[in-house]
Amino acid sequence: MFLGDTTLTQAVDSTVVAGFRTYAGAEGKPVAQRSAKSGTAGSTLSWLFTTLEGTVDVQTNAATGATVAQYRAPCGAPAGSTPQAWGDGAGYMNKQVAEKTKLTNVGARTYDPVLGKFLSVDPVIDTNLPQQNTGYTYSGNNPTTYTDPTGMRFYITDETGDIKRLGDNLTKNRSSAGTKHSKPSGSVGQRVGKGAEFAIALTVVMMKQQLAILEDALRVANDVSFGVARAIRNLPLSAIGGVVANVSNSSCSPYDNGLILCSEARTGGTITLGNVIVTDWARDDFVSDPISDHEKSHTVQSAVLGNDSYALLWLSGLGTSLLWGQYHGGGGCLNVLETGAAPGGGYETC
Repeated sequence: MFLGDTTLTQAVDSTVVAGFRTYAGAEGKPVAQRSAKSGTAGSTLSWLFTTLEGTVDVQTNAATGATVAQYRAPCGAPAGSTPQAWGDGAGYMNKQVAEKTKLTNVGARTYDPVLGKFLSVDPVIDTNLPQQNTGYTYSGNNPTTYTDPTGMRFYITDETGDIKRLGDNLTKNRSSAGTKHSKPSGSVGQRVGKGAEFAIALTVVMMKQQLAILEDALRVANDVSFGVARAIRNLPLSAIGGVVANVSNSSCSPYDNGLILCSEARTGGTITLGNVIVTDWARDDFVSDPISDHEKSHTVQSAVLGNDSYALLWLSGLGTSLLWGQYHGGGGCLNVLETGAAPGGGYETC
């Protein structure tokens, strides 16, 4: 039984009823869940980590730190031994999955994640979107960039952080450019420049969309159980951070909530890799300066986004900054991982 953010389940021939209450954060994406069973005292709190489209791919027990992960193909099909849904019946996009058919209920339509197609025609046809005109495709056949949480139209987050229909953006661009047979105005260089601006803007939009869930994660960053989950998620980058700390001949010691601070590094500057912060600052000076909060934000970013995504986003931001002459040191002024972190990293003047 689905009651909004609460789900009740009961297995066949069983008298035990399980209840799940899910708590949502930024953009309605789930961040935590409390579960309980009839006949069993107490309840279990779990932290939820989601993908771009809102699918819960990692659950971490808030009390023990035990972590369970699920893996899916871009269109939502389970990979390997991953089940179609979690215990509360939620699967791809955190939508409810029918137990017998394994189909996903996406608002206006039913979706088959194995086929990557809706089972009924799109109720909203936009002739400005060729990717939508087939009627059955999901997210314009580009689920790694777009999402369709309603079954009506696929979406993208714009540069202001608001959700907008992609069709509205494309229609506006086409209207300002004239008819499709009109000759483009301006020189080739100008047209190429506009194209590059659009590509960069789209890159920033995609990065900001993935960072939307950080707001809620930061609220629990000082919780001990979150510290355990963060340490587990950051293991790959933390291993690299340990090598960097050793090469820079820095002095390492335990820091805040499972972090490791390696101070007085000979390499100069400050870099955060996973749970390891390597800096040329003296320990006491670093801890008392706002830069410490900025670098701790990076440990949360890498845990929530995943180490691979975090590294790619950071490098993309650095490359974008260099390309547009906005480097000014560090990760660059167009790096949303830097400008989106807590103040103290020197990006406030960008």
